[in-house]
Amino acid sequence: LVMVVLLGTGQFAISVQWAWATQKKILAENTYPLKAGPLAGWRSEPEWGGPMDFFLDKINRFVPPNDKVLMLDKMQIIYPLTRRESFKGVVFHFFIDAVQRSAALRKLNHEAIVRHPPDWILTGYKMSGLMQAPGEPGHGLSVSLPYDTLVHLLKLEDFISANYQLVEAVGGYAILRKKPAAK
Repeated sequence: LVMVVLLGTGQFAISVQWAWATQKKILAENTYPLKAGPLAGWRSEPEWGGPMDFFLDKINRFVPPNDKVLMLDKMQIIYPLTRRESFKGVVFHFFIDAVQRSAALRKLNHEAIVRHPPDWILTGYKMSGLMQAPGEPGHGLSVSLPYDTLVHLLKLEDFISANYQLVEAVGGYAILRKKPAAK
């Protein structure tokens, strides 16, 4: 019994030490104080928080309330912070690994976007990095893409280029507006 208590105490101490080290690392990385409404003062990664604040302001001031906005990245928090419904027909939060592995998921999202194009798209912009081929883990390619990896995986580059115009790009993200219909 004494041995079990000592082992348990040792495991607990290791867990606490790991949790403390992880928390310190997160706090060190999250140096940007958010300005957005209910999240004001919360700290986030500067690469994410600054652009999010910028685009929240842009959407709240310039995007008409009835226009549909599609967030093609990890900032789905933009929907409630701009008092908008999430874009219907696509998964709410994109997990790149799941999208890479599932042709059915890629097709579902692609068709939802192409059949009912949003008025605005917010996505990663001018991205570069390592991307894995679907179904081939460990076989990465170094890529440079005009849009987020997700746009590439969903095969939306040509669709977006043909139907949307860049409004503004900040910090690796861009907001695009649907081009007016040809007269």
